[in-house]
Amino acid sequence: MHHTPGSSTKAPTEEDLIQARSGPKDGDGSMMQGEQLPAQDANLVDWDGPGDRTNPQNWNWKRKLLTTVVLSLCTFSVSFGSSILASAIGVLSTQFHVSPTVTTLNVTLYVLGFAAGPYVGRYWPLVIGYIGFMCFTVGVACAQNLHTIMICRFMQGAWGVATVTVTPGVFVDLWDIRTRGLATIAWAATIVIGPTMGPIIGSFTVKNESLGWRWTMWFTLIISAFFFVLVLAFFQETWGPIILQKKAKRLRYETKNWALHSKRDEAPVESRAILQKYGLKPWQMLIQEPILVAICLYNSLIYGVIYLTFEVGSPPAYPYTFGTVRGWEDGVSSLPFLSLLVGYLGAAVIQTIIHLQIIDKKLVKGLFWFAWTSSPNISWVPQVLAGPFIGCGINMVFVPCLNYLIECYLANANSALAANTIIRSAVAAAFPLFATPMFANLGVAWATSLLGFLCVAFIPAPIIFYLHGKKIRGWSKFAFDLKQ
Repeated sequence: MHHTPGSSTKAPTEEDLIQARSGPKDGDGSMMQGEQLPAQDANLVDWDGPGDRTNPQNWNWKRKLLTTVVLSLCTFSVSFGSSILASAIGVLSTQFHVSPTVTTLNVTLYVLGFAAGPYVGRYWPLVIGYIGFMCFTVGVACAQNLHTIMICRFMQGAWGVATVTVTPGVFVDLWDIRTRGLATIAWAATIVIGPTMGPIIGSFTVKNESLGWRWTMWFTLIISAFFFVLVLAFFQETWGPIILQKKAKRLRYETKNWALHSKRDEAPVESRAILQKYGLKPWQMLIQEPILVAICLYNSLIYGVIYLTFEVGSPPAYPYTFGTVRGWEDGVSSLPFLSLLVGYLGAAVIQTIIHLQIIDKKLVKGLFWFAWTSSPNISWVPQVLAGPFIGCGINMVFVPCLNYLIECYLANANSALAANTIIRSAVAAAFPLFATPMFANLGVAWATSLLGFLCVAFIPAPIIFYLHGKKIRGWSKFAFDLKQ
């Protein structure tokens, strides 16, 4: 609201503080989403009380839910695009007369692009980033040489990552602390479900002579374009400082009081400040935040497992073991990916009641199960049945890490998730490059077991976070819960 002379403010209640915590002060000094400023400037525009309907925290639940679903669908389309072209590695290798390892770069560069994309904002960064993603999707589909494919794949990831880095900030804007975790679970599941569905659709597309590998990109574009229409129809700005800035502008024209302004209007926007806050901040946090680095490294292992073992690479574990080892035909050999999907969905259901410190055991058991039932002399059934346990384990480690970072950093959630994306994408981008020698030389059993042993080594990680996380966060400069 805009304050008038003589107005008074009462001490905030506990409920006010909870509401304020769901939309904390940002680094530019803008007010909390729902915070009431002291009556010190009669021309300062703020929310019209704690029940202001323009405050995204006070939107009705249907509007909030629709926004969450739309952003989750956009994230799905970007993560789906990361792996769908992996099914064409062999075809691209033959067409452009290069080794399969070289064509694997189409996935590596896409995921690496995640580490180079935009990190800030809500509406316009997401819209512009998503448009860029679709444009470079067309670029891949129309490419006439391998260089163009590689460049456009990198740019696909760099622009598409806006959906990953913007969404956590939107959730902080919309949801209170009681429901934000549930929204994050649903959204984060799309990050792992997308790459799982990509190889299934891609393999059937590539093997169809009337379609071919280019249609993997046309299908991605069609899906993305449909979701983009939903964005334009239902997604609105959710960041409080921008909403209040627009409100101040509207009130100036309505009241002819040209002194009305928002907190954001008090400081001029300088390109250097934007670069510092939004371009360098994620890197600054990676250097200065021990708990962020620890979570990112832990999270990167799981993301790497997704992209090396089950989604991409040449040969990837699932198509390799069911296609090459068991002799299943193209397309059909990718169907066991559906067992992973069962695990992801199952994890989303039970996630909130399973303690983080026992999750790794599920992933480890699933990996060893898959590894030692890979022989063609053993029925395919037990190997497929390992999928739900692997998928469940992956998702139940991956999602709580994202939830932890959002709740820990709140006001800096976008930058924290951007830093997380930088680390995990860099790791995941490297994994497909050594998939070929790893699975070809060690075989499915020992290559997958190697990942299982690596996961065993990480079992103590969540216990350490649980026992010493508060102390490590105490060294933090950005963690929000330390500012209270």
